[in-house]
Amino acid sequence: PTEAPTEAPTEAPTEAPTVAPTEAPTEAPTEAPTEAPTEEPTEAPTEEPTVAPTNATTTAPTVAPTKAPATASVINPQDKVHDKSNPTDVVEDVDPTKDVTSLKIGDSEIPTTSYSVSNGKLTISKDYVSQLEPGDYPVTVTYSDGTTMKFTLTVKAYDENSVVKFVPIFKMKKNVVLGSKFRINLVGISKTAVYKYRSTNKKVASINKKGVIKGKKIGRTKIKAFVIQNGSYYKVVVNVKVIPKDARIQRNFNLKKPAIVKVKGQLPEFNVYRRIPSGNKTKLVFTNVATDASVKFFIPKKYKKEGKNLKIMKWSQQGKRVTCWVKGVGGGFVHLSAQITQNGHTYMTRIFCRVDNGKIPRNVKKKYLK
Repeated sequence: PTEAPTEAPTEAPTEAPTVAPTEAPTEAPTEAPTEAPTEEPTEAPTEEPTVAPTNATTTAPTVAPTKAPATASVINPQDKVHDKSNPTDVVEDVDPTKDVTSLKIGDSEIPTTSYSVSNGKLTISKDYVSQLEPGDYPVTVTYSDGTTMKFTLTVKAYDENSVVKFVPIFKMKKNVVLGSKFRINLVGISKTAVYKYRSTNKKVASINKKGVIKGKKIGRTKIKAFVIQNGSYYKVVVNVKVIPKDARIQRNFNLKKPAIVKVKGQLPEFNVYRRIPSGNKTKLVFTNVATDASVKFFIPKKYKKEGKNLKIMKWSQQGKRVTCWVKGVGGGFVHLSAQITQNGHTYMTRIFCRVDNGKIPRNVKKKYLK
């Protein structure tokens, strides 16, 4: 009687009323009212008004307008051409609202000393670009925000489309003693200029990269020299006759100093030695001269006293050919200059004349000739 009534009422009422009422009311009423109202009123309004309006307004107005001008509309980079014979700085538009942090040409990063950025303009030094070999180079501009701008830089030895080809050509005749040498003195050639020498008959006379002509065989040939510099050609043609040695002529004389006077212009100058027997006339010939060109033959003021030894006669022009006659009237050396201006360029030729009367002292000859 004691054990039975105690076990039955204790186990049944304790497990049933305690577990059932506690678990069911606690989980159901708490989770349902709490989670449902929180998820619907709180998360729904937050995701729709907050996320959607924020992404739409921030992404569209901020990102799109910033990237578009940097790569396409405002900047619109243009490919560039660099002419080594007429070097100029390479200038390109960049985004004025951003800082340029680095610049690459090809795979090489350019030192900051070789370029500058100011007022939305990127300027790459012509001295740096002129060191590059001819070819196409991709240029990459990197901004501080990580975006980039690209364009192509084409480096040419000279720009065939823009170089001035219609230029005066100085033509002269020269006897070169067999086995002797005579030099064409083209001075004032820049480091980036393109220049070439060519002989139409290398068996008669050859010419090397320094402009030295060597008589190899009795006969005739033409030596052609041209320079492309500062956007223009400069041309010289020498009609060479290789002659044998004799008792009177053993070798050719050359200028001791290649430059007769200091070159001040943008184009090179042809400096040449010429012997004129006293009392004789000789002519200077230029072809390809424009009909409206400005032509002048003169002795520079510095050497005006030498004029007593050389008479500059009137020059004439027939079509594109200009001829000037000069006459040796004394004895000594004369600095003669020919200046032709056309197409916005000035072309200078310097002729160092030795008016030979047979009385010029040997020490004076050695001062100028070798």
